[in-house]
Amino acid sequence: MNKPSSQHHIKAFLRTNVIFVLCLLLAGLFAAKPVCAQRITTWAGLQAALDENNDGGTVKLTRNITASANDGPLKIRGTVTLDLNSYTISRNLSQAASAAKVDGNVITVYGNLTIVDTSMRKPGKITGGNNKGNGGGVLVSAGKLTINRGTISGNSANIGGGVYLEKNNELKSEFTMNGGKIYNNKAERGGGVYLFGAYKEDTKDYTSEFTMNGGTIDNNAANDYGGGVYVNT
Repeated sequence: MNKPSSQHHIKAFLRTNVIFVLCLLLAGLFAAKPVCAQRITTWAGLQAALDENNDGGTVKLTRNITASANDGPLKIRGTVTLDLNSYTISRNLSQAASAAKVDGNVITVYGNLTIVDTSMRKPGKITGGNNKGNGGGVLVSAGKLTINRGTISGNSANIGGGVYLEKNNELKSEFTMNGGKIYNNKAERGGGVYLFGAYKEDTKDYTSEFTMNGGTIDNNAANDYGGGVYVNT
């Protein structure tokens, strides 16, 4: 039997490595936006990271983030993914009625926010919101919220303790729940989620949209209507 020549080995080596290099180049061209690797330690630092990565990037927590008394809601503009990574984002307001603040929610979404948790541990949570107005945990204002994994719990508001989809005549407020959990939130109406469904005033259409593909909405409370979900029509 004839042994392969050294020339044959060289050609095979070159061919394999050229394919490998091409694969690396293609992976770089089509890769998703990188995960924000900076260590975030403050509320302001988290807001800055969300702003810096709002063109499709991902911000991954490496510790719990708690707001101070002078901090307002985190604001989402553009498109960003927030990886809780088993950690907690807390507005640090108790659920007592006396602790409620104007704009006391944790996050306001004007753009497109996706919440995930890639850890193998207990999923992280969004908590500690207490709003005199609407939306205790997440207020979606003509934006889009998607939850794949993570929890929204321990929030209070006048309307929409966990998630509130604000009515808007120009852009629809949307919420898609693929996984995760909304629990232990409270409000006058819509303890877990509050939205406007097929809601019109005169010629203006304020319809918002909630799609639930998975996850759990459990153990929320409302003093009036809709402990879990309230749809205003």
